[in-house]
Amino acid sequence: MHSVFYSDLRRAINNRYVKMGAIVSVVYPLVYFLSYLLILKIAKLDVQIYGDDILSSSYIRISSFIVTAVITGFLAPEFSDGIIRNKLITGASRNEAFTSLILVSGIVAGMMSAIASVTSLIISVLFTPGFGSLTTIEMGDYILSATSAQISIAVFSTMLLIVLGNSKISLAIPLAVAFIMKVIATVVQDKLYPTEGVCTLTGTRLKVYTLFDQYVPYSCLTRTVQYTFSSCFVGAMVLIIFSVVFGLIIFDEKDIV
Repeated sequence: MHSVFYSDLRRAINNRYVKMGAIVSVVYPLVYFLSYLLILKIAKLDVQIYGDDILSSSYIRISSFIVTAVITGFLAPEFSDGIIRNKLITGASRNEAFTSLILVSGIVAGMMSAIASVTSLIISVLFTPGFGSLTTIEMGDYILSATSAQISIAVFSTMLLIVLGNSKISLAIPLAVAFIMKVIATVVQDKLYPTEGVCTLTGTRLKVYTLFDQYVPYSCLTRTVQYTFSSCFVGAMVLIIFSVVFGLIIFDEKDIV
């Protein structure tokens, strides 16, 4: 297991998609801040940019797409280049090969989240008046929530890619899922927190919408702070456990060509 894990981790460190993900994690918050400044200047609006805006509205809002794209690019050669088949030929078990990729994908997602969070905090401290509404505890809570959600999405995307194989269609499915979940999360939050009036949902629909908003990792990356870290963490753990168990069962029976 150790040799497979170290090999996958070393390959991730040298992978161009992972490197691009790390660069985006640094650049996107900065570009978002500068674009925000430019828009305010052009519109001649006397509006302060606070750290809350940089932290919650930049990288985190698009992170489900970035993480999914990076993991897809990193894992694509597993089947197309026969990497996963070579692991099995050289003595690694299917469980070891699958678990190693799950762990490495989670590490990559956590690394990208950490880089983006540090970048956003540096921008907030140096170029904004600080945080307008978030306390230090809430800020840490939000970062941990987003990180756990991103890790779970990376694990889920890994499971989908390993289970579905090396077809071109399968490579597009994780991104399609991320897009669909983003749309659903946006609709759910519009219903729960309408810009005008009050929420009109009742009964079972209200419960389902609330559970989706509170626990689904994709939703945690779409909204600003509404719930505590524990809510997103529970949802992330459920998705991780499902991905690992389901993935191991299916991959154990899958033909590797």
